[in-house]
Amino acid sequence: PDFRDIMSKRSQIIGLKGNDENEVREFKIVLTRDVGLPETVFRPVQAEDEILIVTEYAAFPLRLISTLEEMSKAYQRENSFPNTFLHLDRLEQFSDMIPPEAHLIESLEDILYPCLALNLVQQDPNNHQYQFNYYDSLRDEYFTESLSPEWTQILETLASREGIRSALVDLLEAEKENLHEHPEQWDTQYLPQIRRFIKQVDEMTDKDPNYPYRAAVVGSPPNENNSFGKEGVLRRFIQQMERLVGLARAEKPTLSSGNSDGNGQESSARSKPETVEGELEA
Repeated sequence: PDFRDIMSKRSQIIGLKGNDENEVREFKIVLTRDVGLPETVFRPVQAEDEILIVTEYAAFPLRLISTLEEMSKAYQRENSFPNTFLHLDRLEQFSDMIPPEAHLIESLEDILYPCLALNLVQQDPNNHQYQFNYYDSLRDEYFTESLSPEWTQILETLASREGIRSALVDLLEAEKENLHEHPEQWDTQYLPQIRRFIKQVDEMTDKDPNYPYRAAVVGSPPNENNSFGKEGVLRRFIQQMERLVGLARAEKPTLSSGNSDGNGQESSARSKPETVEGELEA
C-alpha cells in the first residue's frame, strides 16, 4: 500500500515481430501516436504470432531476501538495548519484512489476547503503548516492558523475543493457579473482566489499527464466505478456564461435606460426649 507508482520505478517493454512489415509498422504507429508510448519500449521477438507486453515495477529487489533474515537479527539485537540509537522516534514501530510462520502467530495469539482480556497487559493512555510488569528472578527485580499499540507488532515481538514471551506465559499461568485456588473468583472477577474486553473489541471502529484482528480475538458468525464462522481465541480461553474451574470446584470440599463422611459417623461422634456426660451426672 505504500508503493508510489511513478515513472522512475516502472519499466515497460512491448515485444513484437522484429521485421518491417506493414502490419508491424501500423501497430507501432498506433502505440506511439495514439497511445503515447515512446519508441524505446519496443523489443524484437522471434514469435510470429505473439505480442508480449511486460511492465516491471522496481518495488523491492528479490535478491536481498536471502540476507534479510541476518539483517533482521542484527536490527533486533541492537534494538533490544535500552540506549540504542536506531530511531529518532522510539515510539515508532515497524513490522517485520519477513513475518513469523502462521502456526507460530496462532500460538502467540493464545497467549497475548487472554493477557489483554485479563488486563495483565494494559494500555498507557498517554502514548497508547501496551505495558506489563514482570519479575526478573535473576536480578530479583520487577521491570516494566513497553509494547507497540498494534497487536500484530506485539505478536512479532513475542515471536522474536523469548524473554517477553516467557514473562507473559508466567503471568497467565499465575492467574490459572489463582483460579485453581479460588474458583469462586471466576464468576465475580475473571469472567466479567473478559466480557468487558470483548465489548471493547466489538465497539472498535475501522480507524483502530487493531480493527482487522477482531475476528481472531472474538470470532465471527457464519457468512457467505465461511459457512461455519470463526471461533475466536477468547471463546477457547473461556472454555479452557471453565474446565479448570470445574475441576477446582470438584476437588474443593464444601462445608457440609467436610462435617460428615456420608455415613453419619462424625455426627454420632459429636453426640457421644453428651451421652457420657449424662451418665456421669446420673
